Amino acid sequence: MDLEHSAVEGRKRGDPEVYDKAIERRLRRKMKNRESATKASYLEEQNIRLKKEKEFDSKVLSELSAGSNYQLRRTSSAYL
Repeated sequence: MDLEHSAVEGRKRGDPEVYDKAIERRLRRKMKNRESATKASYLEEQNIRLKKEKEFDSKVLSELSAGSNYQLRRTSSAYL
């Protein structure tokens, strides 16, 4: 078995077409990774915003429920 012929058949090292395809694959992979990173950062920001909103809402509700314990109550004032 010759070392020269042990390479994968159909693959040519100096072929510019093979080189171009490899570059295209690499660029597509980079673009996909960037898109994924952008989506992930957007989702993280949205998650933080939603947590803040939820925290604010629960704080407002707790303040409202705490204030309802001290309502004025009508006493018996009917004239008999």
